[in-house]
Amino acid sequence: MKHLFKTVIAALTCIIITSCKNSDEQSILLKDPTIIDVSNGQLYTNSILIENGVIKEMGDYNELAKKTATQVVDCTGKYVIPGLFDMHMHLVEKENSIPELHRLLKSGITGIRDMGGIADTVAQAKKMIRNGDLLGPDIYFAGYTLDGTQTNDPFHLKVHDTTDIKKLVSNLEAIGIDFLKVHNYFPTHKLVELKKAGNEIGIKIAGHIPVGIGLFELDSVGIKCIEHINSLISSIVLKKANGVNNLNEGLHALDSTYISKLSTYFKKNGIALTPTLYAMNDMYANLEGEAARAKGLRMMRVFNNIIRWMAHNEVLLLAGTDRGILNDNNIYELQDELGILVASGLSPLQALKTATINPAKFLNIDTAYGSVEIGKKANLIILNSNPLLDISHTKDIHTVLKEGKLFRDS
Repeated sequence: MKHLFKTVIAALTCIIITSCKNSDEQSILLKDPTIIDVSNGQLYTNSILIENGVIKEMGDYNELAKKTATQVVDCTGKYVIPGLFDMHMHLVEKENSIPELHRLLKSGITGIRDMGGIADTVAQAKKMIRNGDLLGPDIYFAGYTLDGTQTNDPFHLKVHDTTDIKKLVSNLEAIGIDFLKVHNYFPTHKLVELKKAGNEIGIKIAGHIPVGIGLFELDSVGIKCIEHINSLISSIVLKKANGVNNLNEGLHALDSTYISKLSTYFKKNGIALTPTLYAMNDMYANLEGEAARAKGLRMMRVFNNIIRWMAHNEVLLLAGTDRGILNDNNIYELQDELGILVASGLSPLQALKTATINPAKFLNIDTAYGSVEIGKKANLIILNSNPLLDISHTKDIHTVLKEGKLFRDS
């Protein structure tokens, strides 16, 4: 563990710093794109003046052209959406993806939520990106995954009965974490302590549902975001008081009536869900053996139904991939996640929200991110095609802007 930590730190500090394309540009005028309002799906044509990384003005091109703009980008016939968030990644665990973060910008991802790994390495990457020394999306991170003594994962931080939770959270706060991440075996009797410590510094708890915690107990223990839709199954089966004894009974119990009640509870208490359907499909739809594969496909059908029902009931859904190491084969995995959400019954607009305004709301940064509006950061994607007609058009990228700097121009 220590050897790996030293290795990834060394790799990170030895990265050759690459400047964003046109990094010296302080003002850009995007001429006549069709802007997609992700809050309501409305489309309208306006030019966008960007100064110092922020959307300064929007309006008629002839009027904005009178302003001082260093560069004009003709976006006629193209579509502008906010930069995308991947809300479930692991940048450093068994391998180190930090030197490859520029790949995410190419695919339109301007914000990521790291769900636990080697905290100091991710903290350093976050700082380097913020300072302009490393190309990559903005990072929001948990530091370590907090788990119980039963875990065998070397990258999880074990919490014991004697662990001083307040001190633990204080140490994590010192490296700049944005939220706390819990896993399956986190001791349930320590959750209220963790909730109190998190509330004192204004951060939320996200993660798996620890064994023994029911779905309608999440707010009382402070869990504000559930990772992976199969966590719902685990919680309903492993909470003995539910009287659900096995997987089949759990799948049957999660019907539309139950999900409607659960959705009301989630909305009332501000609880979000990151379903990671792409990762779930990879896990369950390709099992070996006919019987296992049939069970896996049944689970996916139930998961797809749950997501459709939750979207209908306006639960805050977040798009995430559960990616680790980055490569050419998974660079558009977030867009594939959006495609599965649409296949589950969401509209393209609903799917787009899960990677734009919904993450910004969950992270409490929606005053500056998540939509195309005056005063917000110019983290934008210019698309060649309308994603509201086909969500796969989120892959048809013409240009990506990160804080007003053109990163990719095809």
